[in-house]
Amino acid sequence: MRNVTKARILWITSVASLALAATVNGCSSSSKTNGNNPEDAGNELDGEPAASSSSGGAASSSGSSSGAASSSGSSSGGSTDAATEAGPSADAGDAGCTTLNVYNFDEWCSVSVNGAATSPNGLQTVCVPPGSITLVAEPKNGTFELGPDPWVYISGAGGTDSGTAGTIVGDGGVGSTSTTAVVVGSTPACVVVCCPFTGGTGCSTALSTANCL
Repeated sequence: MRNVTKARILWITSVASLALAATVNGCSSSSKTNGNNPEDAGNELDGEPAASSSSGGAASSSGSSSGAASSSGSSSGGSTDAATEAGPSADAGDAGCTTLNVYNFDEWCSVSVNGAATSPNGLQTVCVPPGSITLVAEPKNGTFELGPDPWVYISGAGGTDSGTAGTIVGDGGVGSTSTTAVVVGSTPACVVVCCPFTGGTGCSTALSTANCL
């Protein structure tokens, strides 16, 4: 009987020891697990600001790049506007030509300058290339004629200040033409033409009224 009792006590003691050992092991394992979590959590928390900082840096870099592009665009736009406002050179269209003034006394003739259509205007101011420029005159209507020397004055080489007939085609009346030329250099040239009345009068003051001399 005593032996049975001692055996039971030993058995109970063994079971209690095993239970205690299991409990201790369980607590130790739990402590280890719980000890790792804060460290991991700390690492994760530490990682988040780093990622956030990296993201912020990228965004800042992108913003700076965008700002540089915007600045470049503004500079380019300003240059284009400045170029647009400046426009082409004002004298570009006149390069290589010289002014020729053709006075048609009292508008009694119709005159063609350098192949252009005839005009009865009292003054034609044309920019022509240097060289020989063809002039053609005809009486404006039946009231006038070409006369003996319709070209009262022609400036430049081969010109005249006493009048010349030119090359006349026709009888000298309406529908007839007189052709001549003026040699133009680098300075303004001038011509005076007059188609007198059919009686041959009216042109004596033609030269004095023109602004050629």
